[in-house]
Amino acid sequence: MIPSEDKNLAWNCIITQYVVKTLEHDLKAIQNSQIRIKEPYIDKMESILKQVNQELSMIRKEMRKRGVKILKEEKIDDMFWQFTYLVRGYEGVFRPWTAAIRFQIKQKLMDLL
Repeated sequence: MIPSEDKNLAWNCIITQYVVKTLEHDLKAIQNSQIRIKEPYIDKMESILKQVNQELSMIRKEMRKRGVKILKEEKIDDMFWQFTYLVRGYEGVFRPWTAAIRFQIKQKLMDLL
């Protein structure tokens, strides 16, 4: 039996990794945009990205301490993803709906802004 704290830690790592990817993508989009004054937006995005990377680092440190690993992520179809994780030898699987992942990422981004 995998404790819910470890499941939540694995899920939080997955979502935080996607938040970092989203922020990096958006930062590049802002840098390449036609916005006249980009610096304030770039500075804010870089600040948020730094904060999220620090959070991800802390999550990964806690995962190592607890023996939690994300083994694999795969897209099952257009509607679902599958994330396989390992907790001290016990394998677990998340099969979230793509829209649910997007919603969680959006919520985390809204909390950061």
